[in-house]
Amino acid sequence: MPSYIRSNGELNLELIFNELRDINNSLDDAAAERMSREVIECRGKIVGLGAGRMGYSLQAFVMRLSHLGYLAYMLGDTSVPRIGVGDLVLINSSSGETPSVCLLAEIAKKNGAKVILLTSGRGSTLAKLADEVIHYKKTQSAQLMKTLYEQFSYLFFDSCASYIAMNGNLSIKEIETNHSILE
Repeated sequence: MPSYIRSNGELNLELIFNELRDINNSLDDAAAERMSREVIECRGKIVGLGAGRMGYSLQAFVMRLSHLGYLAYMLGDTSVPRIGVGDLVLINSSSGETPSVCLLAEIAKKNGAKVILLTSGRGSTLAKLADEVIHYKKTQSAQLMKTLYEQFSYLFFDSCASYIAMNGNLSIKEIETNHSILE
């Protein structure tokens, strides 16, 4: 496996960018657009589910959805409301097998929420539960553990946020008004 650290100690960012390009090229662009459309059309609540660093990249997207004016929450927040019919649950799990997330996804489905999953686990437990699966390929990475998937999902969700802002007829002024002034 090639190293992302060069022999002189410098980071080989080009290798990382190539890995990100490769994983992006495996993505079904139509599925990403469908997910963004589901968010635009959602009139209920949006709740994010994810564990660890995969959860953190989704948490950034949920925050951006809040800036875009959606009722968006991340599981773990103290203010997550009850979900049900008309609500949307977004899940980020590279394996699709994270036990705690699987349990929560089952509960969301039983309550009538629509579930959308971003994963490399095409036949996973979560993929079988989800209404929509956005699949990217599993790949060997020169980076630590699942870093590539975490980086990719962060970029993927940011691109979806841009799509939602442009196609949801939101003005930058509206978006800026929803941004925290306490930072």
